[in-house]
Amino acid sequence: MVYPLIKPSDCSECRYCCVFTENDLWEFPTSASFVGEPYYYNQADKLFHCAALTPQGCSLGNDKPLDCKLWPFRLMQVGDKVAVTVSQHCRTVRKRTIEEILTFLDTKLSAELYNNDVNANDYHDGYIILRFLDIQNEKL
Repeated sequence: MVYPLIKPSDCSECRYCCVFTENDLWEFPTSASFVGEPYYYNQADKLFHCAALTPQGCSLGNDKPLDCKLWPFRLMQVGDKVAVTVSQHCRTVRKRTIEEILTFLDTKLSAELYNNDVNANDYHDGYIILRFLDIQNEKL
């Protein structure tokens, strides 16, 4: 869903969005696609790993949760508004100009955000606010 801004090969080489610290487990997506525990704790690196992550990439394929398909973009509640934000942790997005990111948002991603059931989390530091949407969180 974030292609062509981010290529699938960029994601499969990085996998940052598939591991979590205890502080960012709020980011872990919910999905009916998960059977059993959706993540596990890896004692070696002290991180929580998505149970769908394999050496070849995501085992859920096209059935992965929408939050995963959208990452590094997130909808976040900022006061009484819903904002489209982007994580600064995605190394591929960090290489893009703000103009490229906003063009992608306006031409490719906005329709997906309006046409899918996407939840808005409370705002978290480290996310850049790109745009405020003309929707209420109850609709999400």
